[in-house]
Amino acid sequence: MNKAKTIWIVALLVLVAAAAVSLSLSQCARHTESPTPTTTPAPPPAATGGMVQIPGGSFIMGCVDGDSQCDNDEKPAHRVTLNSFYMDVHEVTVAEYSQCVSAGVCKAARAETNVLAEFYNSNHADRENHPVNGVSWNDAHAYCNWRQKRLPTEAEFEYALRGGSQGYIYPWGNNNTPPQGFGNYADKTYSQRFPKASKESFRNYTDGYVGTSPVCSFTRNVYGLCDISGNVWEWCADWHNNLQDPTAGDFRTSRGGGFVSGLADRLRASFRGYIGPGIENTDVGFRCVRD
Repeated sequence: MNKAKTIWIVALLVLVAAAAVSLSLSQCARHTESPTPTTTPAPPPAATGGMVQIPGGSFIMGCVDGDSQCDNDEKPAHRVTLNSFYMDVHEVTVAEYSQCVSAGVCKAARAETNVLAEFYNSNHADRENHPVNGVSWNDAHAYCNWRQKRLPTEAEFEYALRGGSQGYIYPWGNNNTPPQGFGNYADKTYSQRFPKASKESFRNYTDGYVGTSPVCSFTRNVYGLCDISGNVWEWCADWHNNLQDPTAGDFRTSRGGGFVSGLADRLRASFRGYIGPGIENTDVGFRCVRD
């Protein structure tokens, strides 16, 4: 074999070897797993399971400047900062609460034996979409725990009630009568049914209901909440002590007013109702929150 032919054969072998290495590398590349992409978990949706997200922020809790009707338990006004939380769109309904009773966790709601007994909702088949009433704080607490939620603190409730507004006396502004369609209160319809209560009813406001109304029958606030003012008073988690110490006391707080509320001073955004935790009233219900 001459020298030129030998050089040609060696060159050919080098090319074949290079091609084999290239093919091998190509096959390896095809069988090598690409790195798993790093993803950021999506934030919770704005509304989940009948709840709306209330954005975190700061507000002045308690008696506002210019409010001459403030009680001592609404003072001192002070700044509160809250993290974002989720709140039920509407008050817990008869149908929702009955599920907890059927599960053996909650006690059945009970009616009062007074003039308001006819407005107790759980013994009326056509009121399943009305707020459950006749439930104690203990009952409400048990229900929210069962749903893996909790009762709102007073600060959370007042923040939601104010709807992001600062400095207003009432949830709707500074006028002592709510705008038409704002909520269910003791109105002209209520006073016609109970003439003795006419002095404690709004004479220039009509909502069409003597007792409770189906949830979400009225205007939602800016957070998308129904009946945060009116329909039934709502239990809060806190003890009724002074405004800055919710950790002890004999009574639990209630907020927001209800269908028997026709006195403007009791519908002020800073007004604090208080009831014994074992008491069941026809004008008191609740809703839940979660972090």
